[in-house]
Amino acid sequence: MASKKFVAKKDDKAEAQQAIQSAINSQYSLLIPIKDCAFIYVKNPVNGATKHFDVRSPELVSFLKELTEMGLGEKLKKDFNHLFMNYDDRWNLVYQSLNDQGCFSTEAE
Repeated sequence: MASKKFVAKKDDKAEAQQAIQSAINSQYSLLIPIKDCAFIYVKNPVNGATKHFDVRSPELVSFLKELTEMGLGEKLKKDFNHLFMNYDDRWNLVYQSLNDQGCFSTEAE
């Protein structure tokens, strides 16, 4: 029989995977646009934290890469597409810049 500590770690991983899959299938965006396409809130579906970023910050690039490594790259692309199709087409410039920095693809791709 597995120890309680082992079972707890396994359950934490399963919960994280469930949160990621739920975010992928959700109609709700992980992105909340801020006025003038200069700032954005990004939600981490695993821990529920929402962080505020300047769209030109290296911290945003790192955070998006982290979410992409979790399997959320396609979801983020879809959410950015929604931003520039429904809010302001300047979000496409933000997306292109972030895409050029490798935010939406994993190393293995």
